[in-house]
Amino acid sequence: MFGLASSSCGPTILHSYRSGLALVSPSKSPGYMDCLTNAVGVNSYGAAVFPVEIIYRILLLLKPHELVLLQRVSKQFHAIINDQIFWRTVYADTHLPRPPGPFSWQSTKFLQRTLARSSRLAQRWTSQPINVASTRSVTIRRNSDCNWAGGRWLLIRRRKRLVSHDVDTGYEQTLYEWLDHWTPWSVTCCTTPTRGHLLYVGLYDENDRSGNKVMLLEFQADDDSGHLSGPITIDVPIIFSDGNAPLEIESDDTPLVFVSFDPPPQLLDRSLIFDTRSRIFYKFLEPTFEPEQEHGTDPILHRFFRHRYEEIVFTTTHIIISRYTNSDRDRQLMQAYVMPDANETHELRLSHETITDNKATSWSLLQNSVIDPITGSTRMRLLHSLRSPFGDLQVLCADLTLPAHSIENVLPMLIDMHVVFSVVNAGYGIYGKHFQVSPVGLARGLCIVVSNHDETCIGKFNIDMTGERCVGIVSDLFPLWPAAENNRRRIKLLDSSRGKVCYTGDWGEDERGIVVTLHLE
Repeated sequence: MFGLASSSCGPTILHSYRSGLALVSPSKSPGYMDCLTNAVGVNSYGAAVFPVEIIYRILLLLKPHELVLLQRVSKQFHAIINDQIFWRTVYADTHLPRPPGPFSWQSTKFLQRTLARSSRLAQRWTSQPINVASTRSVTIRRNSDCNWAGGRWLLIRRRKRLVSHDVDTGYEQTLYEWLDHWTPWSVTCCTTPTRGHLLYVGLYDENDRSGNKVMLLEFQADDDSGHLSGPITIDVPIIFSDGNAPLEIESDDTPLVFVSFDPPPQLLDRSLIFDTRSRIFYKFLEPTFEPEQEHGTDPILHRFFRHRYEEIVFTTTHIIISRYTNSDRDRQLMQAYVMPDANETHELRLSHETITDNKATSWSLLQNSVIDPITGSTRMRLLHSLRSPFGDLQVLCADLTLPAHSIENVLPMLIDMHVVFSVVNAGYGIYGKHFQVSPVGLARGLCIVVSNHDETCIGKFNIDMTGERCVGIVSDLFPLWPAAENNRRRIKLLDSSRGKVCYTGDWGEDERGIVVTLHLE
């Protein structure tokens, strides 16, 4: 696994000794002993002993999956490596893409398992062809609605029960029981620094045609055992009443939850933001403009946008909204909203905006907000996809610069785009928010591409964000199923941190379907 190279003092053998690492030489010559004594010290058995601090420095040079193997060598190595402070240091300093952390609620077991898995995936992510290591299937009935949460839990509605199925362990538990008229519509997962991993289920009363009965169910997740505890019920304030309007929630694994009462046509003034830390609901404060009023950097005809939103991106400082016009989807309005201070009203205020002349989709956060201490401006990076005129799928990086915001005015947002990588001969493709980012600016992700022959394929990509321009590489595409299966199968989850792909299969004559999980290498 690891050793020390021979030096002028002669060859050495590694031995564990008490709280240090002992080096014993087969040679007992006085010159050799003098060399060791001057370098690191020698105990009464003639062994050179390294302090624990030096051992830690050596161990930090190893890859996480190598550390997991090394701690099985002896009790001494296990005692040194299986330490919470040590693994928090490794987790914080790693170059590997991984989930947010380390947080106090994340156990040593979770940190080890997450980094070891990420380390193994990184060895062959784009350098080797995609290989399916294992497959798991879950059978469900036609009337059993299912949703994914946290990349691990499959939430299934079985008549009057809400059941969670842990795909990693196969463990099932009943989460909630209700009357028939309560309908679960959407599920999302949040990660908070203090409260841990939270799952939210949106429910509405379909018998109440006024739409005045909506609530969230909050569950606490144990990432080690997979158990979900709860729920805590949270009443959702109603800002739009329509018994026919479904409820959708989205979090993108952040402490904020986007609650929408009106997915189509996606009107922003019918949406809320729920802060899981303060348990406060915020509404969007939409400014009123004259049709030809100068706004931001361009004269914007706001009546063409009609408050429609397409996608939402959460950052640590702003909430980014993308919108399209009703008549021309090649023009896109990008807006930034800021969270209010604790002593202000519960309204999200528009601070910046701009218009882009492209038909971009799948906006997601690549690098979080960085505030310039001198100018006060905020910079962030987003990733999105675009169909090129030549039929290729282009994945682009958008560098956003938001000047220090003004309370009175909406300021222009500066945006600079460049191509990160392209997938040739792609009919269309998605990558969504299916990637993980490391602290040093390395990203790993999965993308789904439908070829020009309507074949559904999957690809793996890496992105290096350490320079002024992002540089990406994508693997060869792996066919998931032919065109004839497109109407019977649907992608439900892409999880690059675990190398996992989940999709639903067709219903047979017995009205049963399957949810298939592929573990990739």
